[in-house]
Amino acid sequence: MFLKKYFSLLWVIFVTLFATTSIQASEPVKITDAWIPEAPPVVKVMAGYLKISNSTANDIVITQVKSADFETVEIHQTVEKDGMARMLKQDKLVVPADSEVVFQRGGLHLMLINKKRALKKGDKVILNFSVGKSRYRVAAEVKEAAIEDHSHHHHH
Repeated sequence: MFLKKYFSLLWVIFVTLFATTSIQASEPVKITDAWIPEAPPVVKVMAGYLKISNSTANDIVITQVKSADFETVEIHQTVEKDGMARMLKQDKLVVPADSEVVFQRGGLHLMLINKKRALKKGDKVILNFSVGKSRYRVAAEVKEAAIEDHSHHHHH
């Protein structure tokens, strides 16, 4: 009887430690502050903004972003050349070790192409990020865009 209780206790401790380690191991990459500016219903292309934090000792590479609410999701970088702002599609995004990358107006952003449903303020869009073999899922809230926000007027 004593051995059965002893092994049961050891099992509980093992499972608890393993679960804690798994949770901590899956937390080195955090995707936070995800949001999408609200756009008129006729607009098919929207922008997305967020922050990606990498607390590991190694660079991470984001190779793909998907959402069931859009046909395509691309990572774009706004660059200025000869007084003109252009957006360049990024095939991958490197987040350096122990740092963060912020997606914001006029810089890195998500291009959410061909929305599949009407989106309004308060709606949530699930974004799925591929980082190597790992997958990260984040909910981006559709928020009211500031009057000066032109994120839905992207030109390529």
